Amino acid sequence: MAKSIFSFLLFLFLLTACSPGPQYKDGTFSAYSEADDYGYARAEVTLSGNEITDVRLEEFTGKGEPLDFSTYIYQPTVEGVQVMKERFIEADSANVDTYTGSTHSSKKYIDAVEKALYLALEDPEEKIETDYWNGTFMGTATNENLRAVAWISIKDDRVIDVFFNEVNLETDEFFDWENREYEILPEARREMQERIVMEGSLDVDTFSGATESSELWLEAARDAKAKARIE
Repeated sequence: MAKSIFSFLLFLFLLTACSPGPQYKDGTFSAYSEADDYGYARAEVTLSGNEITDVRLEEFTGKGEPLDFSTYIYQPTVEGVQVMKERFIEADSANVDTYTGSTHSSKKYIDAVEKALYLALEDPEEKIETDYWNGTFMGTATNENLRAVAWISIKDDRVIDVFFNEVNLETDEFFDWENREYEILPEARREMQERIVMEGSLDVDTFSGATESSELWLEAARDAKAKARIE
């Protein structure tokens, strides 16, 4: 009886040891994480011989600005990006622990690396049939004195929610929508958001009287949608 149990356990061990893991194409693959009020991350993963050989991680703020890790004052975030890179390479996977003190950023890195690794798969077991990832993504568009920021939520290739904001590039502050110099802009923003959700698409008309702002918001939304594309 003991011999039979031992033989069975040995069989399971050999089966597990011999089971092929994910098979990846050689090359460099990049993807963006989902976004929240604090921003998002981007991962660029390089693979060779079915192993991760390099990972480049970037993080962007909720105002669409890239974090400069060489000057950023919060050390756990600065340390975390390097530790997470090393963990991904060592594990040849996105299935790693978050870095204590930088959990929020770590989760975004994991999300972006997971997406990049999916793009690298030779033959995904569960192929995603949509053109875009489900989730919330962030994009920006800039003119001379302001940056439009857009968050769009996508489900099954349909835009189900959208939110616009603007950053004054002179003050680096979000605009106060309740006390705007031009009263038509808050109304235009609400209307544009409603049109997009109703259509489930960014193919909507601009708001008469706020055409320039409408076009900038749509440009930011298209940038967000581009980050969500599976390619």
